[in-house]
Amino acid sequence: MPLDFNWQEGDEEFGEALEDLQPSPPPQPERSRFSSGPIPLGYLLLLGVGVALGMALGFGILTAIGQRNARARFTPIVELEHQALAQGDQDLYNNLFDPEEQAWREMLAGAFPIATQLYDFEDGAPRVSNVLLLGEYAEIEIKFNYRGQPYRRLENMRQVDGQWRLSRETAADWGKSWFVEEEHVTVRYRGRDEFLYDLIPEIEATAKYFCERYQPPDPCLVDLDIKPNADWLPFIPAEGARPLPPLSEYRIMTKGNSGLVTLNGTGQELRDSVFRDRFMTLFPTVDNINKIYAAKFESEAEREVSIKRLYHEAMPLTLVSPRLVGVRGDEPHPLWWLQLHEAIGDVIARRALGSVTAQEDAAYTAWAAVRGDVAIQAERLSGVSYQADATTPFAPDAAAVGRALVTGDLEQRAAAMSFAHFLLERYGEEALVGLMHQARTSFDTDDIYAPVGVSPQQLSEAWRQWLTRE
Repeated sequence: MPLDFNWQEGDEEFGEALEDLQPSPPPQPERSRFSSGPIPLGYLLLLGVGVALGMALGFGILTAIGQRNARARFTPIVELEHQALAQGDQDLYNNLFDPEEQAWREMLAGAFPIATQLYDFEDGAPRVSNVLLLGEYAEIEIKFNYRGQPYRRLENMRQVDGQWRLSRETAADWGKSWFVEEEHVTVRYRGRDEFLYDLIPEIEATAKYFCERYQPPDPCLVDLDIKPNADWLPFIPAEGARPLPPLSEYRIMTKGNSGLVTLNGTGQELRDSVFRDRFMTLFPTVDNINKIYAAKFESEAEREVSIKRLYHEAMPLTLVSPRLVGVRGDEPHPLWWLQLHEAIGDVIARRALGSVTAQEDAAYTAWAAVRGDVAIQAERLSGVSYQADATTPFAPDAAAVGRALVTGDLEQRAAAMSFAHFLLERYGEEALVGLMHQARTSFDTDDIYAPVGVSPQQLSEAWRQWLTRE
């Protein structure tokens, strides 16, 4: 796509630079005293070649100068973004965004500390390497380092009142949509991400591994859509699959919290008559199901995704394009690669776990075990470790770890991995997977935890003792 250097506002400096390069009129040739007659064809061809080369050289010079000036204009914005992240200045960070993108800005601000983990900040500010202008929008290619290796990522901006601001709009053409169907995964991607085609065998192997490990109800098929859509930013490494599993906490009128939750369900469980009957047996003193109501922690769109993942033929999964995170040649950023593996494992584990209705400790402890094992396997398969903040303390028990993760607090991911390591060492893989399968079929805590033979509280106590010996 050609570069458009039609600056809308504040373009005086660009105009002057380009005007300085305008060719002056060619000198008039002296008249010959002799008549040369018809010009030979060979001279005409040489003249044509010379004109074409001159035009190409002139366009190249203009393009190079335009790129240089464009980089100079956008570099201060990228440097401010780097400064905000490096210094933890969230006010500065927020002021860099398109004011019309309030909701998107709030999402990015929520992941503000995590974004710093994608770059080597000690190497200084990233550099603008290329600019594509599309009217009031611009696509900026940025060079940065991660673990001493060079990467490139794309960032979008929009001109607002004469100033360029970070924007979620992706105005550039990303090419035709493609998809490849394998046994356990269908991968959809756009033309500019065509390098992903060579990674599909590894992606299929990852999906197959998690299908065999967790043994979810058939079919075990992930529908993976990799999109150049800033709606899927901020990129949060190792977060698993978005959205989080639905969570409902049940309360009883005039009595408060029932202590029972539904995790990874549809959010509509109380509408099912069989569910209502089973539920009422747990509360014999409640004479009317209408006295029980659910506090829900998800949107309608999130419930729809959960229903598809639990019950439809394919489990939908969307990831942001690696070009918006970082690529090195045809290799995606290591943390994007880890996130891909962890997200695939997460959706497959949710299908195996099913909808869990149980006492809070039982449900949240099960989720800590599941997410911890997914993270362990994702790091092993991807070859990438996520270096979380070592100063973050573990939650006091496994139930608190699971509760934090299911509500979006990723700081407890390392704690969940530790808990899963403990379970695998103490009880083995078969018991951990058996716990997942029991949780989808029973409300009863004793039944759910039969594969390990102890209660959630006893598991947490044993884990704490195990940690003191580590």
